[in-house]
Amino acid sequence: MRARNVQVLRSAEGGAGGSVERGSHIPLIMAALKDLFRQRGLQAKEVAASVGVTERTLARWMAGSGVTLRALEDLSRVAGVTVLDLLDIVHEGRGPLVSSLSVVQEQELVDNPPCWFLMAHLLHGIPLSEAQEQFEVPEHQMVLALVRLEKMGLITLLPGNRVRLKVSRNLTWRKNGPIARAREDFFRALLKEVDFTDGKYVAEMNVTRLSPASLAMVEEKMRALLNEILQLAQTDRRLSADAVCDRYVLMMAAHKVDAPLQEFYGLGSMGRPATQSGGN
Repeated sequence: MRARNVQVLRSAEGGAGGSVERGSHIPLIMAALKDLFRQRGLQAKEVAASVGVTERTLARWMAGSGVTLRALEDLSRVAGVTVLDLLDIVHEGRGPLVSSLSVVQEQELVDNPPCWFLMAHLLHGIPLSEAQEQFEVPEHQMVLALVRLEKMGLITLLPGNRVRLKVSRNLTWRKNGPIARAREDFFRALLKEVDFTDGKYVAEMNVTRLSPASLAMVEEKMRALLNEILQLAQTDRRLSADAVCDRYVLMMAAHKVDAPLQEFYGLGSMGRPATQSGGN
């Protein structure tokens, strides 16, 4: 299938850097991209900014006009897939990738750390060879984990030690589900080891009032920002081997505060906040 897709793509190229012909495959390819953007919660302006073009140019591309192979590569990167992955989706008629797992699938990942480890790296586009080298994972353990992931319906094993995801890279974990609870425990333990007095962190903090609708928008913006940060990480992965890239823990959160804020400021019973809806 991959060889056929490469031939289809080559036959559609209009020379080096030229436009891909507006043939029968292009509408299907662009429709698949739209589905992937929708799954990742990306708006047109965010996609355009990520590939460095105007929204007008993006709209023209998505309509199948003037899109180049380079543009397809950039759009696919933002969508979290390769161009060949995109062509596989079109030719196999797979439709939108799964964007959430069942409770059973999530629990099985939590119960099998090697599977969860590999799945996390696959979702972030990190080559398995690099993950194996960095964390010194034994070969036999990787093979067993990959076979189990395939049995769970999360990946497809391909010739040449390649893997194709059968789920969206932008998976939405179930609220209060097995993965969410495991991630919460992981970050809680990790943050206990962080020294917030050493100055080796960046942070923005505030306390404000939000309506339920605004809180939902905040969650969407957090997800979009995290996607942008992960794209920066992907760019950094292409830096030279001697480039300095440290590991950072990222966490964005908004939590309802029920205790009177004057207690945090050491005011005791003084300065009780007003009960009106406006203000911070």
